[in-house]
Amino acid sequence: MVTKQEPVPPPASSAACANCGAPLYGEYCYQCGQPVKGLIRHLSGVLGDVLDTLFNIDSRVLRTLPALYFRPGFLTREYFAGRRVRYVTPFRLMFFLALIAFFVMHLAFDSSGLRFDDSRAGGASFADAHTPAQVRAQEKDALAKLDHAETQPEMPPSAKAALVVARQRIQSAAADRLVELKRQGAPAAAGSATAVSSAPAAWTPEEADHSTDLNLPGGDTWELPRQQVHIHWLPGFANDWINQAGERMRDNLLALKHADTRNAAVQRMTAGVFSLLPQTMFVLLPLFAVILKVFFIFKRRLYMEHLIVALHSHAFIFLSLLVLFALAALKALIAPHAAWVGVPLGLAIAAAWIWLFVYLFLMQKRVYMQGWFFTTLKYGCIGICYTVLLSIAVAVAFVLSMASA
Repeated sequence: MVTKQEPVPPPASSAACANCGAPLYGEYCYQCGQPVKGLIRHLSGVLGDVLDTLFNIDSRVLRTLPALYFRPGFLTREYFAGRRVRYVTPFRLMFFLALIAFFVMHLAFDSSGLRFDDSRAGGASFADAHTPAQVRAQEKDALAKLDHAETQPEMPPSAKAALVVARQRIQSAAADRLVELKRQGAPAAAGSATAVSSAPAAWTPEEADHSTDLNLPGGDTWELPRQQVHIHWLPGFANDWINQAGERMRDNLLALKHADTRNAAVQRMTAGVFSLLPQTMFVLLPLFAVILKVFFIFKRRLYMEHLIVALHSHAFIFLSLLVLFALAALKALIAPHAAWVGVPLGLAIAAAWIWLFVYLFLMQKRVYMQGWFFTTLKYGCIGICYTVLLSIAVAVAFVLSMASA
C-alpha cells in the first residue's frame, strides 16, 4: 500500500521570504531563490563572504588539490558523475592556480639573473672611461668583484649562472668601448686584456632617426619602415593605435640593437609577455577544448565536457609548475649547505617533470576510455597541435609586448 507523503511543515519560527512571502527552510528561498543574507549587515560578514567566494578556502580545497595532482582524471569523472559540490569548481581551480603560478614564475625569473642590469656591466658603465687604460682598469675591477662573489659558499647555482652571463657582458662592453675610443682617435695600447671586436657605438634616443636599420644574419640589412599606415575602412583611432604600436615596436627593435639600451628593452618586453600570458591562456583554453572535440568527435560528448577536461588539465599543469618551482627553490636554498640533499631533490624534480606528461596521458585514457593504441596516437597528435598553438600564442604575446612596452 502506497501512502501519500506528508508535506514538510514550515519552520517553527514561521520566517518568510521578504520577496515572495514563501516560508524559509534555509539560507535561500526555495520559491524565488533570493538569499536571506543581504549587504545590509556588518562589514566583517560581507568581507568573509567575499573571501569565501573568491578563494573558496574550506575542506573542498583539501579534497581537491591532492586528487588533482595524484589521481589523473578523477576530478573530471566525478564532475561528470554529478558529484560536484564536494570539490572546487573547475574554472575557479584553474583560475587561481594560474594566477599563483604566473606570479611565482615572474618572481623566479626576476631572481634568477635573467634580468641582469647592464647599467654597470653594459656599455654605459664604461662611458666615463676616456682612454684604453681606464677601460681595462674598470674591466679588471668589475671582473674581480665577480670572482669574489663566486667564492662565496652561500651562492646559489642560479646566481652563479648569472655571474657567468655578467662576466661575458662586462667583457663585451669593454670591447665595445675600446672600439668606440679607437674610432674617436684615442691611442690603443698593445696587449689589451680584452679582444677588440667591431661593435656599434653607444646609442642615444637622439640618434633614432639616423639608425633605422637592423643587421640580419648573412650580412643583409632591413630598413625599419617609418611611413604612416592608413587603412581606409578602419576608424581614425584604430589607425592611430596601429601607427603608435608600430613606432613602439620600431623603438624596441632599435633598443635591442644597441648594448646600452638592450637590457632595459628586454626587461620591458619580458614584463609585457608575463602580463599577457594569463589572457593568452584564457584564449587557449576554449581552443584546446575544440582540439579535444575534434579528436574525440565519435565519443559524442558535449563541447562543455571537453572544456571541463581542458580546465582540469591546465589546473594540473599550473599546480605542477608550482611544485617544480618549490622543489627548485628548496634545492637552491639547502644544497649549498648540505650537498647530499641536492641528489634526492634533483631526482624529485625529474620525477615531477615525468609525472607531468604521464599524468596527462593517463587522464586522457581514463576520461575518454579508449584503448592504449588510440590513446597514445591521439595523445601525441593533441600534444603536437597544442605545442604549435602555444608557440603561436607566445609569439603573439611577444609581438604585442613589443608594440605596447
